[in-house]
Amino acid sequence: MQTVPFRPELGVSGPCAAHIRAFLSRAAAAAATEGDGATVSLATLARLAADLADEIGDGSTALFDARRHMAFERVLARAFADLLPHRPGDDGRLHGAPLSRRLIRGLMKALTMMAGEEHMAERRLLAANLLTAHRARTAGNTDWDVLARDPLMTRLVRATLMGAAEHFGDFDRRLDWLCMVIDNHRPPRYEEDAEPDWHCTPDRAVLLLDALYGDLCLTLAQPGGEGRLSEDYGGEAVAALRALLGNLAARRDVPGAAA
Repeated sequence: MQTVPFRPELGVSGPCAAHIRAFLSRAAAAAATEGDGATVSLATLARLAADLADEIGDGSTALFDARRHMAFERVLARAFADLLPHRPGDDGRLHGAPLSRRLIRGLMKALTMMAGEEHMAERRLLAANLLTAHRARTAGNTDWDVLARDPLMTRLVRATLMGAAEHFGDFDRRLDWLCMVIDNHRPPRYEEDAEPDWHCTPDRAVLLLDALYGDLCLTLAQPGGEGRLSEDYGGEAVAALRALLGNLAARRDVPGAAA
């Protein structure tokens, strides 16, 4: 078995230091498990490196900023932007934000699990193409308000949310599941987070869902809105949406809930 020396004494610094330290800790645990405590098999190292690449690519603050122009995620997150901590050049609250950008990776994972990999990949690609076309018209600039109102972008986001609503038949159980997925995919703390160990709770998930489904809630309340949604997504999907909105409203009405 090929092995490489493990040297936990190496210093680590830089924007991805937290990820690298976590990688080293996992490597140390693997070295202890595999035998002499000083070497790690190349197979194990490759697996740990793949995990690290995934975490850095989706999670670190520096690379999240570099990838923030991913159109689908960016437009989706606009719905709850005012519940996030303020960040220079971004929306958000200066004080008392109940949510964290750390939830976005897990939210996307949960939506992908509910929609299916192929459907979500197709929607992300279409959204990316919309963004490319938008930038071509604006000399490389992005007006996210305009892009979010694009009819195709609206349909992509709505299709994702309408499909997800059908998975909330057992509301409390699905809420717990959503929190678990979000927490299991949290990157390290972002600088703007006031709460060092922010994690998702059912009340915070209610706030998140309330914001995500706000536009569909307004559409459903408009004259003819239910008919338009039924035509686009089917009667069963609209019934699932109504049930989800009802459960969210009931949770809001509980004293102290979703605060």
